[in-house]
Amino acid sequence: MEQPLQFVFIAAAATGSAYFLSRRRRFDFFALGFASSLVYFLPGFFGFVRSSSNFLVPEPLQTGTYLVFLAVLVATVTGAIVFDQVFQERPAPARTSVSLRLTAEIAVMVAFLGLLATLATSGAELFSPRKSDVIDSVGRWHILFRFAAIYAVIFAVLRKDVLPGIVGGAFLLFDLFIGFRLGVVIGLLSAATLLLNRRGAQVLLQSQKRMLAAGIVAVAAIFLYKRVYIAVKLGLWDTVIARLTSPDLSFVALMSSEPFGTQTILNEVIRTGFTVDAGHLKTTAALLVPFSNMLGAEIQSFNDIFQQELFGGVARGGLANNIWAQMFAIGGWFGIAIIVPVYVGLLAIGSWLLSSSRGATLALIAVVFTFIAFYIHRNDVLYTLVLLRRSLFLWVVFVLPAMVLIDMRRREPV
Repeated sequence: MEQPLQFVFIAAAATGSAYFLSRRRRFDFFALGFASSLVYFLPGFFGFVRSSSNFLVPEPLQTGTYLVFLAVLVATVTGAIVFDQVFQERPAPARTSVSLRLTAEIAVMVAFLGLLATLATSGAELFSPRKSDVIDSVGRWHILFRFAAIYAVIFAVLRKDVLPGIVGGAFLLFDLFIGFRLGVVIGLLSAATLLLNRRGAQVLLQSQKRMLAAGIVAVAAIFLYKRVYIAVKLGLWDTVIARLTSPDLSFVALMSSEPFGTQTILNEVIRTGFTVDAGHLKTTAALLVPFSNMLGAEIQSFNDIFQQELFGGVARGGLANNIWAQMFAIGGWFGIAIIVPVYVGLLAIGSWLLSSSRGATLALIAVVFTFIAFYIHRNDVLYTLVLLRRSLFLWVVFVLPAMVLIDMRRREPV
């Protein structure tokens, strides 16, 4: 049975898309945030998610789930409209003395060292067809490798330097090969956001048709790769072809995709009336201390609370998170009324900084706010803060040495 709000959702998605595609404006984090909502709210177009008892059986979307989707979409578009009116005059980018060439080279070297250390510490488990084995085998060296590769690509884009971009991109493709999509997605989206924003106010539907088409192809490829990456790692190319040509490819790819898994969490929280105490958010304070988990801090994620109770019978591995489900479980609609304006406010801050920053600082802004605009949908508060902390800390790792080297050169006697 079709949910009446499904038509309202589709209309809101179409209206918002028309605004961002046909209005002359700078591409910013509002546009990226809206696009990410369309991707992660994909179940809204179909009217179902996975069943909590069988992940291959459709479960109708709850009315409350659609209302959350609509709240985020409408707030994002409204925020963009207000932002465009209030900040018509963008500030001149601040000057920076950090060499993008040095930072790109440092990022490439750190990524290479991180890759060597990851290969040495993970061994053959890194190439295991079981994702759980790969996850268990990697550690901080892999985090260093991934973020260094992301920043290598971004620094290269800012400097228009091909070689570091190719090397960083190759590293991210290797990360994709072993089973991790995060680096490729964040790297591509951060780079695309910078490139599109740099071109100033434009009508995307007129001037960026190729970029839009490439984006759609990239999203489809990432969806489909999840279906075949194990066969790719094993070199079973017959299996790859068989799965890609299977008649049920579309349905299985959708049901196994991240948006359907993520929104199953929200749908189940609303359907069951699942609640959690806000006290678990206090553990995020430990993130202020570097390496706090190694020092014995007990940090509890939303997943630690809901997975066993809501999906214990079917979830063999770890599920993703859902910040909208987390806030709904904490405070119901009051929780949603808090988190949605916070999200829109962060999009506004990021969009303003995107136009008022330059150089190495712009790389930090691109990565941090791409995580917020796009990736926040599949995380909880805790992991979002973890990603932002890593982004900042590793940016400093690349930028600080470059600043020191530049200062030393200036102090050298002529």
